[in-house]
Amino acid sequence: MIGRDASKTTLVDIALLPEFRNRGLGTRAVAGLIEEARGSSLPLRLSVARGNPAIRLYERLGFSAISADPVYIEMEYESCLY
Repeated sequence: MIGRDASKTTLVDIALLPEFRNRGLGTRAVAGLIEEARGSSLPLRLSVARGNPAIRLYERLGFSAISADPVYIEMEYESCLY
C-alpha cells in the first residue's frame, strides 16, 4: 500500500510470501517507488520494525533513519537530493 500527498510518498505496507523472498522482487518494487519519488522530487518515507531484516534492503537502496521509537524506525529516501 502506498500513500501519496503533496509533500511525500509513503510506503505504508509491503509483504512477500516466504517463497518469493530473496529473489529481488522487493528490491524492484521499492526501486520503482524511488524512481517515482525522484520524478516528483518528493521524499519517500516508510516505517520498519526494529530487527526486521528489510532494514538492510532499505539502507542499501539509500534510505536513512530520520526518527525512531522503541518499536519502529522511520526512514526516508530524499529524492530531491539526487
